[in-house]
Amino acid sequence: MSKLKNEINRLYKQCSQNSLLENIAYMIPFLIIIAILFTFIWFFSQGKGITGTKGLLMLGAPAILSALFLINSYKNTRIISNSFHTINISHKLPTLIFIFLYCLSIIALLINDGRSLSYFILLTTIYSIIFLQIISKKDASSLILIEISLCMLNLIYGVVFKYPLYFGYTDIFYHLFISKVTYLTGFVIPAELSLSYTNFPLYHILVAESSYLTGVDIQNTLFLITAPVFSILVVFVYYVFYRSTENSKISLLTSMLFSVSPVVVTYGAYIITRTIAFVGFIIILYLIYANLDKMITRALLLLLSFFLLLVHQVSFPQILFLLIILGLCQHITQKRTYIRYEYIQYLSLILIFYWIYISVGFTENLIDIYAHSELYETVIVLEGSIIRGDTSQAIWRNLIDYLDMSIFIFFSFIGIGYSFWNDKKKIYTPVFTLFSLIVLPLFVPNPLQELWQTMDLFRFDRFMLLISPFMAFAMSYGVFTFYKHYSKAYFKKKSVMIILLIVSLSIFTFISITTNIQDENMLSSQAPREYFTEEELAGFSHVSNFVPFQSQLYSDYFTKRYFGPYKFFNGSNMYNLPYYDSNEIDKPSEISKYSGYWIMRDKAFSQGGLYIGPGHNELYIKSKETNRIFTNNFKQMNQIYSNPHISIYSNTHISSN
Repeated sequence: MSKLKNEINRLYKQCSQNSLLENIAYMIPFLIIIAILFTFIWFFSQGKGITGTKGLLMLGAPAILSALFLINSYKNTRIISNSFHTINISHKLPTLIFIFLYCLSIIALLINDGRSLSYFILLTTIYSIIFLQIISKKDASSLILIEISLCMLNLIYGVVFKYPLYFGYTDIFYHLFISKVTYLTGFVIPAELSLSYTNFPLYHILVAESSYLTGVDIQNTLFLITAPVFSILVVFVYYVFYRSTENSKISLLTSMLFSVSPVVVTYGAYIITRTIAFVGFIIILYLIYANLDKMITRALLLLLSFFLLLVHQVSFPQILFLLIILGLCQHITQKRTYIRYEYIQYLSLILIFYWIYISVGFTENLIDIYAHSELYETVIVLEGSIIRGDTSQAIWRNLIDYLDMSIFIFFSFIGIGYSFWNDKKKIYTPVFTLFSLIVLPLFVPNPLQELWQTMDLFRFDRFMLLISPFMAFAMSYGVFTFYKHYSKAYFKKKSVMIILLIVSLSIFTFISITTNIQDENMLSSQAPREYFTEEELAGFSHVSNFVPFQSQLYSDYFTKRYFGPYKFFNGSNMYNLPYYDSNEIDKPSEISKYSGYWIMRDKAFSQGGLYIGPGHNELYIKSKETNRIFTNNFKQMNQIYSNPHISIYSNTHISSN
């Protein structure tokens, strides 16, 4: 008993001598264990034991390994230098290899129907070359940033221009339609079309005006002009962290990891309003950390703030919330002041003024949605997708999809913990890593992401893109720490450690770029693809040209979203814009009971399945049972159009339900 008391006294004395950040550093390994146990128990209590077990295996295990690493590293009182010079190579050879492999990747895109396995291997190899350039002694920051930006363009254009219409999470359909209305009318869309975007029109004005200037159609204009804007972000991400930490190697590695992080890969090909708001957020951070007391910098900051306000209604308050947290982290760590109270106050004022006095309809609608107390009385746990048909590869698919997050968790916890323990008064790094620790639950899978209130009502999922640069920084600092700690302690040759890091980061890159956009599904089981083929679009054109306006349309979830924006408004007839009532059904077995038109994507059904039913929760994969359900119903309907990919059926002879 006396020994335990002495040990407690020793720990208390040590904690009283340490700084706040050092004490947090010592707590992190234990917090990791507690968080894992809590998450595991919560999933089992909700009847999701399989999900909890897979999470423990793929996410809990690397977190525990990072905790063990931190405990071991804290025993070493040596402060790791901030230098990251490891190998001495000329940049000429890697640059030539980059150009050669980059050209091969473009050829691989052109000669294959989709994004082939060879394409992904080439891009992964290219990123490995970039990593070698980053850790070399010679400084070539500008060249490396150009290479990373070109790789992002390759990934984006390799999706949006490879497939006839890539739609991602399907919001793109609404933005294409609103941009088209803006283009045709020359005015901001009327409130009857969308309260959400009547007073937040900048994105659609940008697309419409660009279409006028280039003479390119709305769809191709959107993809053509937004991709370069997004890819150039790696430069701003680099300077945000370089100006505050003065470490070019870690900042370059942050830019590289940012470009291949899962959420960035997803949104790179899905550049909608919130993505453009994210672009504005990063540029605002760049101006803040430039710390230039010039009138032009302040003017640009104010201008970008208005841009942010007018481009996306939800992102602005979320960004304001994150800036407040970042300012608090700055205050807690007592580092140099970049985030100023005056700017936070200014953002709050323009948000309140615009929402109350300008965007009145949107604000009233928002209050009407969130004011109901019953929304908060009971915590609602989201249900996973129900799979009808062959589920033999479901577990394998989930394990593969989690692999990139496993690597991220291992390195990011190391980076966060060690940055606190290695705190230096003039280094700004702990501000970013403390911020990363606080917002980490918004990024990694955990019980918060299983709740309807957090994910659907308050849209916590929208935070993932906004905090992605900070997550990349935490991971890059973890890579830096892991290399510095073990290259001298356990490996006589640095080349062994470099190979280990290249393999780890290559796996992270490969999994991220292959599994976060559903097209060819190289590693996972079949899943619904997130693009329409030429034949499917031809079928949709048939609907627009021959199906009477205001008809009832029934289809899978993706097709329903495609026709969803086509609503009647005052200019519909003037501009010959079709309008329909696009619906989903409760049960596919009752298709023939509905009056209207059924759109069946036959090819997609046989390849990866279709989401059918309310809430986008039921996935129907082709099997004897599911095929019988559709066949029996379609026999009772009239087929009015068919091609190898899509069929359209009419069932207008019965009365509407």
